[in-house]
Amino acid sequence: MLDEQFNFTEVRRKVISWENLTYEIPAGGSCFGERKQKTVLKNVSGVALPGELTAVMGPTGCGKSTLLNALAGRLHKVGVLSGEVLVNGALRADDFYGYSAYSLQDDALFGNLTVRETFWVVSHLRLPAGTSRQQRQSAVEELIKMMGLSGAADTYIGSSMRRGVSGGERKRAAIAVELISNPCILFLDEPTSGLDSFQAQSVLEALRGLAEMGRTVVIVIHQPRSSIFQMFDRLCVLSQGRALYMGVAAKSADHFAQIGFPCPQNFNTADFILDLVSIDSRTPESEANTAERVEKLARHFEEQSRDKMNNVEVQVEQPASQPPPKGRSIGTRRPGFFRQFGVLFWRSLRQNARNHVPNAITLVQSVLIAVLLGLIYQDIEMNQTGIKDRLGVLFFVTINTSMSAVFTIIQVFPAEKGIVSRERDSQTYSVAAYFASKYISEMPFKIFGPIVNGIILYWAVGLNPAAEAFFFFLLLLATLGLCAAAIGLAVGAWCPTQEVTFAVAPLIMIVFMLFGGFFIKVESLPTGSEWVAYLSPMLWGFVGVTTNDLRGLDGWECEPAASSNTSSAPGEQEDCNLVRECSTTGENILEKELDFAKYTRWEALMYLVLVGAGVLFVGYLGLVVTGNRYQPLSQERRFPRILSSRSRVAAGRS
Repeated sequence: MLDEQFNFTEVRRKVISWENLTYEIPAGGSCFGERKQKTVLKNVSGVALPGELTAVMGPTGCGKSTLLNALAGRLHKVGVLSGEVLVNGALRADDFYGYSAYSLQDDALFGNLTVRETFWVVSHLRLPAGTSRQQRQSAVEELIKMMGLSGAADTYIGSSMRRGVSGGERKRAAIAVELISNPCILFLDEPTSGLDSFQAQSVLEALRGLAEMGRTVVIVIHQPRSSIFQMFDRLCVLSQGRALYMGVAAKSADHFAQIGFPCPQNFNTADFILDLVSIDSRTPESEANTAERVEKLARHFEEQSRDKMNNVEVQVEQPASQPPPKGRSIGTRRPGFFRQFGVLFWRSLRQNARNHVPNAITLVQSVLIAVLLGLIYQDIEMNQTGIKDRLGVLFFVTINTSMSAVFTIIQVFPAEKGIVSRERDSQTYSVAAYFASKYISEMPFKIFGPIVNGIILYWAVGLNPAAEAFFFFLLLLATLGLCAAAIGLAVGAWCPTQEVTFAVAPLIMIVFMLFGGFFIKVESLPTGSEWVAYLSPMLWGFVGVTTNDLRGLDGWECEPAASSNTSSAPGEQEDCNLVRECSTTGENILEKELDFAKYTRWEALMYLVLVGAGVLFVGYLGLVVTGNRYQPLSQERRFPRILSSRSRVAAGRS
């Protein structure tokens, strides 16, 4: 019988080292000259050991996060990265992402899920497909206990609309999400950002505990308090992309004192180091002096401290002689598409269902608009003036349904993309599983508003009294809402930020509205622009509601003819023209007013479905194309190998 307990204390031990990392990015230039390059990292080398907490420090803009991204394999394909990153003395292979984890500075999580539910979701997505239910539950409970979240396990994560866990608990929950697969290398970017001193202390204590279990923990931190600095085993100090120190954290003050920069007594070592390695740009003189100091520190480190950094003897596992730990074994198969879809659908459905305030606002908005339209357009008469009123209210319903669906999507989806991007980077699930679950889970909420609006509006305005027409009207509104929701997803998928999404989505919807068949007939559009109309869901929605309402609805009265005593100019036949242009049947209205007589309501519904399916495919491509693209794990080596030639990695486990 398999052991049902999930053990986070048994970890494969990995040494990660980096040699001569240099990273250059384009920095602009003249149109006629060569493009300038900015060096973000310059010949940076170092090592992080299992069982230790390694911190990367330095002033703002010195390359800390860039170095961390390079080590974690999360450096975007911009510029050129050279050098090597080694794991146990060998280049990183494709399974590197399987035994490493990366926690971003932004601790974005789904706010309407509790801490336990959040861990439950990732346990079903990141643990191997063969993991039993008891093992998943054991992993979740052990993770809650290990990260000190027992008191907040059933508390919502929280968002701007809902109170949730504290900042420190939220940060620890975000870290725990990356720990569910029991990685042996953990990278964290600014884990204490935005936290008070107490919460920052609690987060670092948790990270210290993770390192003591045998993990290699590498963090980027800006300005730690003294008690936090004392938790660091190893320290890497950067300034202007160059390494000024790499070694034991407790010996860093002595290192700088030997160069002639002693730390004052009773002074925080971290503050002292940051002051020492920062460039003071307030005056040209201070900038030159501090730049000269940084150059001196960099040269001293490169010349005298490299041997101390490289002569490290580390005991690591020998995979051939050791069984895998009881956590997730490297290379095991992740859950398949349908398991991913089911879990993601559950998460998205619960997230949407618990949005009580937005859902209530949508309901109230649907009712109020329907009542308002009913008061304005009540008892539309069956005459020629009533035709214009009827078409006006039907097109307004089309616009309102489309706009409401699009804007409710773009208010939440672009923000959710940050979480999805992080999960995709961790290879948690496929794009297809996420996109399908997201759209299907949105369906009930995008149908609900139009249905409520349509039920009230239909009878208040007095549309076609046939029961069949009523139910088909609701079907059209629901389909139009789903098609518009697909547009919102597609725009959000392609746009890089929420601000860009808010700018692009209204523009697209206004174009679709202009080509919706109400303001101008499709046949009257400029040659070559008809295709825009055929792609507009508003056109097919309008075609559907008008054909559904007017076809078979006869008995429209003509306007009274002008008085026979009224003199007319020669050649005028006003009375005859009035009679000739009068539309007395619904079919006449569809043909003369709209030129929709050639369509049926079922054809309009079919075209709505086709447009929606096409837009969904475009949105799916958007998520695929706009996903993060990173530098390859193995880089070109431009300099002689240094670390691997001097470091001795002994086989066996400590």
